[in-house]
Amino acid sequence: MPEGSGESPRTAFLAVKLVYLALLLGQVLFGGFVFFFLRSGGLDMRLEGTALKVLNFAPPLFSITAVPAAFLLRKAVFRKALGGEDEALLRGFMQGTILFGAVLEGTCMFDLMGWLFTGEFVPCGIFAVLVFLAGVLGYPRLPSPDD
Repeated sequence: MPEGSGESPRTAFLAVKLVYLALLLGQVLFGGFVFFFLRSGGLDMRLEGTALKVLNFAPPLFSITAVPAAFLLRKAVFRKALGGEDEALLRGFMQGTILFGAVLEGTCMFDLMGWLFTGEFVPCGIFAVLVFLAGVLGYPRLPSPDD
């Protein structure tokens, strides 16, 4: 946010919520596509052996590492912005929140691609749902007076 841009914190917060919501909706739409595509017959890739094992376990293993990394990355960006003025705090909040959502979206898409290629909901589809839920729980909100 440039100096003197005239953008209010409320407008910036609404913009972050909109971007974050778009990231979540992209996951829902692609997940719906994968689900209905697989229900209608899916891909006939005839994966066997090592290729199938890799596609069954690479996306979940990536999720196990990427989700905690997303939380830590967001926390680091927030912490870096804490020492600054109001504008730096707002900028840090915006950057951290969008980075967090983008990492989770990429992870969810990777899981959905694993589900699409293997055709098996377990484990890739389950991890896609869990990553999506982590994103929903991380949806930006204003702190309540009790926080």
